[in-house]
This record gives sequence, structure tokens and C-alpha cells, in this order.
Amino acid sequence: MGSEKLGRDYNFSVASSFESLTLLLFDSKGDLKYRVELDSRYKTGSVFSCRLSNVSLEKALYCYEADGRRFVDPYAKTVTDCELFGIEKEQPNYASRVVLDHFDWEGDAHFL
Repeated sequence: MGSEKLGRDYNFSVASSFESLTLLLFDSKGDLKYRVELDSRYKTGSVFSCRLSNVSLEKALYCYEADGRRFVDPYAKTVTDCELFGIEKEQPNYASRVVLDHFDWEGDAHFL
């Protein structure tokens, strides 16, 4: 679930009870670049998913839209416009990074 880079492609998946969704993709400045309409052909059970090819989304942001309302991916690893905890902006533009920078755990290990 969420967004993931797979080689040169990008996979998006989200669970939703809506009949259809729109995946909105923005450039790093927040300008809308792509609208991807997701209908029942992109839905298995309650999960919408799509794979995008031949686009560069390294610095892109995304969110979903349904019934005229935007919502952030509940599986997103980051969310914009949340800089100050507990303070909500008047007209926030919540979106998530498509691709996060690789994090080097420098040998950290899980301990039981």
C-alpha cells in the first residue's frame, strides 16, 4: 500500500470504499501535473492500484480525490502542510512524497 518505486515504474495502491478515485500528482512546487482516473478496472476488492511508467516522479507529491474532496494516502510515509503539530492551516494542501530518499541505517539491527 502507498507509493513505491519499482525500477523505472511507480506503483500506487490504496484501500477505499469509493467506486472510483483520482490520483493527483504534483510537481515539487505543488502544481498539478497529472490526473489519473481510477475506476473499477483498477480495483480488486477494496484496493485501487495502478502502475505508472515513462514519467519521472522523483520530486513529485501525490494525493487522491473522490467525490470532489482530496485526501492523503493513509499509507504515506510523509505528509505536507503538517510542519507544526496540532496547528491546522486554513486551507492546507495535504500531499505525500512519491519517492523518499534512501535511508542508510548504518548497520542498525532489530533487537529482541
